[in-house]
Amino acid sequence: CNINGIAYLHLSKFMLTEALNDNDSSSQTIAKAYRLFYDLAVHADTLKGIILDQRGNAGGYVNDFDYVLAPFIDKPLTLGTTRRKEGLARHDYSVWIPFTIEPAAEHRVPDVPIVALADINSASMSELTTYAVTLLPNGCFVGERTYGAHGPLFSNFEINYSGTFGDKNLQKTLHYVYMSNDVFKPNDGNILEGKGFRPNHQVLFNSEKMNAGDDVQLNAAIDIILNNKFPTNP
Repeated sequence: CNINGIAYLHLSKFMLTEALNDNDSSSQTIAKAYRLFYDLAVHADTLKGIILDQRGNAGGYVNDFDYVLAPFIDKPLTLGTTRRKEGLARHDYSVWIPFTIEPAAEHRVPDVPIVALADINSASMSELTTYAVTLLPNGCFVGERTYGAHGPLFSNFEINYSGTFGDKNLQKTLHYVYMSNDVFKPNDGNILEGKGFRPNHQVLFNSEKMNAGDDVQLNAAIDIILNNKFPTNP
């Protein structure tokens, strides 16, 4: 949507890769909303900024970088490196491979601020997207420290040497464990699995104000864009 000349996109999960290629009614609704955002964010001459809201987003397709970030960069962006489990032995890992996002064929020259909104419930792909935004000269992360779960999850142990184990009736307790087959290392070399990324500008969720119609985190992001109050990196 358009908020005071700001292109705003809220993603509850990263499923754009699937939605934009399906024909069911739900996917068509998502595709229509995304295209409205895209047209405004990429083509509007009077655009003041972009907000990517990933609060409560548990992740999804890494390929969604093609839709949520590639249209807003004009050169390759390297987030860090990754390596993958390739066998049963303790040290059976691949070499570290650069994690790089390429600009979309049709992209906007980075001329407006981009703010990522995220919180403690933002995990996986939403964390990587938020971190990627902080690497941009016009990017900023507002909200709370993210969840700290960056590796992808798969269920086929024989193929990926990862998966889950425990009592499936207790998935929401510590008796059920997820194991990832990849690890992500940001550019500074500090692996933040289990720790999460810290915001450039911390704004904690306020339930009382939210219930009264005041989204303090979103308002902080809008204020940063409209009044050019970009904080420094953490």
